[in-house]
Amino acid sequence: MLRYLYIKDRTKRLLFKKHELKLLKKNYLYNNNCLNLSLKNFVINNSFLKVSKVRIKNRCFLTYRSKSVFRLFKMSRIIFRNLISFGLICGFKKSSW
Repeated sequence: MLRYLYIKDRTKRLLFKKHELKLLKKNYLYNNNCLNLSLKNFVINNSFLKVSKVRIKNRCFLTYRSKSVFRLFKMSRIIFRNLISFGLICGFKKSSW
């Protein structure tokens, strides 16, 4: 159902990875104080990158949930807790007090 959101996010990650070097070059030229204003405007106007790190959203690979996702495991806290309670993840134990 929500798989298209995961695919959309994955394509954004691949685009960012592909154009990361161009984006760094553009930001360096823009933030360089030695360049004149017309050259800075040329750099900005000729870059049509619709890519940024901010657009990337972490999603759970099982439920495609976007909130409370652990980066290390790429899964939401609900799925993570269920897997721990069934003992499917080694080294973790569900605690209750």
